[in-house]
Amino acid sequence: METSHVSTFASEILEEIKTLLHGLISGKKCRRRKVVVNAEEVPSAQQCVFILTVEDSVEEILDDIDEHCMINNFNLDEQSKEVILAGLGRGNGKLVVKIWKGSARWWNLNSNSVDSPSKIARLEVAGYKDAGLSIQRFNEYGLLSLEEKEGKHVVDEILIKSPIIIPEILFFSLDNVVPNQQNEFYHPWALIEFIGNDTYYLTKNEWIQDNHFIRNMIKDREEFGFVEPHPRHGRVSVELCLDYALHVLKVVILPIHCAFFLRSFSNNFLKDKEMDTDNVCNTSRAQNIRSSPYRYHDMVSIYSKALAQLKHKLPSIQNDINSCAYVKLKSILFNYEMCVKRLVSESQSMENNIKNDIPPVLCHMDLQPQNMIFIRKKITIDSVNDFFGNVNSIASVLDWEEACYADPRFDLILFCRKVLANRGQADFIWDQYAKSIKSVLKVKQVLIGNIEPWLKLECVHSLTTLVLQAMDLIGGGRNPWEKKIDLFAKIDREFSRLATLGYNNIQP
Repeated sequence: METSHVSTFASEILEEIKTLLHGLISGKKCRRRKVVVNAEEVPSAQQCVFILTVEDSVEEILDDIDEHCMINNFNLDEQSKEVILAGLGRGNGKLVVKIWKGSARWWNLNSNSVDSPSKIARLEVAGYKDAGLSIQRFNEYGLLSLEEKEGKHVVDEILIKSPIIIPEILFFSLDNVVPNQQNEFYHPWALIEFIGNDTYYLTKNEWIQDNHFIRNMIKDREEFGFVEPHPRHGRVSVELCLDYALHVLKVVILPIHCAFFLRSFSNNFLKDKEMDTDNVCNTSRAQNIRSSPYRYHDMVSIYSKALAQLKHKLPSIQNDINSCAYVKLKSILFNYEMCVKRLVSESQSMENNIKNDIPPVLCHMDLQPQNMIFIRKKITIDSVNDFFGNVNSIASVLDWEEACYADPRFDLILFCRKVLANRGQADFIWDQYAKSIKSVLKVKQVLIGNIEPWLKLECVHSLTTLVLQAMDLIGGGRNPWEKKIDLFAKIDREFSRLATLGYNNIQP
């Protein structure tokens, strides 16, 4: 297995997995085949990710294999073995290994000093599992609804079956491990189903993977009034981002969110149709980490605590930086304090605009192209006419690292800010979401309200993370690529966006 340029802990885990796969594939035989496992590292912002390829050799080794497959004291039962082997088969001999070592997330202000990798691993695994179940349950409801309406020739477009496949978690190292008994320095890992060319789901539909949409993302793009650089992944161009957003809204966001809404309001929709709602979108795995879903006011409280931390820190760094930088940080903190206090005041008087009775849902929080698998039809004489219509179709959603049980508008506002380019596009997607939810649910309980309070919250959130990073208070989290001067400019642009939203008491 190729493990060069890989940290020691990752190399050790990969060797354990190699041994596990060798035992599973060889089977309980006195003579067993030699199994070769190759590992290819995939770039990741803060975790270790590998694609493993298993090659089953005809060479035989004369030794015995234990009846039970053991890995680091994890005893695999027959069902667990079958799950791994089935996933390996669907992946055409490939699977994904993810090893968690970082814990920075949107929810903890991109800090690595707040949560442990084990907590983040549990949340992401829960995200994968609940997303897959959500898509499955939504499709079941959609098919039921189509059957009911077929005779009347009334079909809601959103009820078309979602084609999205969520990769299955084949094995998770923390299953059956009590969280508070876990070594804080332990690096949890998981085996995840691989989806790509020549795998089961793509082959059966005559699809092939097409990454041209990702390759054509641009590094500098206008975003809500200013050009922002994105040197790592880039962003979807202004001309294409609305079409992309509508596609993601239709096949990813609405199906997953609606599955949670259907669970909450099932008696209003299914009538005499029976559906197992007790197990739909079971987020208990995530709720073991945080017992209540995130709401608007929860994040406002987090910003207030960050403000207190920043005010306490500023005097202590005066002698460590040059006078110009200190004066700039002092000015930034003054403006930031006004913004947080304004947000706190507004949140206390906006109960009609920020309704908290909307059922919480599973939020992905980073639905950008680099976290998608895009596909198109194979080019044949018979399918040439379909080719262009299927380019950029989404087959799968990856990277549930930010997954959380929360108000659905968190997912929606991050989608608007990260994917879309201006307020007009954001208003359109916000409105389309509201109309689609009303169309599917046929009830008045889900009123998402105005986008503006959420735009303000996201601006303050961005400011919070940027100012914490500027004052080195993130504990080694997702440090920005910018130099200090570029970071200060980015903060100023965020203040300007808040000014367009009515926060015009900000001082230069």
